[in-house]
Amino acid sequence: NWQAYISVAGTAGEAPVVAVADAPDQRLEAYSVNKIAVATAVLDKVDRGLLALDQRLEVTAEIVVPGGDGIFSLDNAYPSSVTLGHALTALLTVSDDTAVRLCGLVCPAAELNSILVAKGFPDTQVEPVANPNRFFLGTSTPRQTHDLLRAHVAGTVISPSSTAFLFNVLRSPIAFTDGIRRVMSSQERARVATKAGWFGTARHEAGVIFDPT
Repeated sequence: NWQAYISVAGTAGEAPVVAVADAPDQRLEAYSVNKIAVATAVLDKVDRGLLALDQRLEVTAEIVVPGGDGIFSLDNAYPSSVTLGHALTALLTVSDDTAVRLCGLVCPAAELNSILVAKGFPDTQVEPVANPNRFFLGTSTPRQTHDLLRAHVAGTVISPSSTAFLFNVLRSPIAFTDGIRRVMSSQERARVATKAGWFGTARHEAGVIFDPT
């Protein structure tokens, strides 16, 4: 199975040109691609003064996802604490699964989903569980993930400072280097903001390729 939605930026004032549209409205398990949506909701709360990037979150042994992707499961030194900014960076670069739970401490599933609905992304939702501060990463569609990234580029989703934070992390050298970034120079990789998600034989990737300027 293959689903995709890809557009190419037009010149100034022109709408993007759709290059690929293959079942773009099929709702899919988004896996870690939805970590972009999680970060969007958390940064929205930062913009509204409800959270701060420098506030500290406690990392307990109980909250760490054993064997999950990322770095928190590797250090075996708990309890410890990190800033919210550190948790978001781990979430979007090394796709840390424990960072999802840290985000859930400050942005519960129901609130996270309501933020995304209010911003126009009703099919991009996390999946709540019994614990209101935890969730599975849920679903999206190719079109809505595309449109969320386009809106971030346009600066219409979160504040300029939060937008800059998001893309600085997604374009960093330590961010996902398989997929589209696999055979690229460091300079080329710096133009690509990307996030991947996978489970079993399913694999997703979403992102933005910027021009040299």
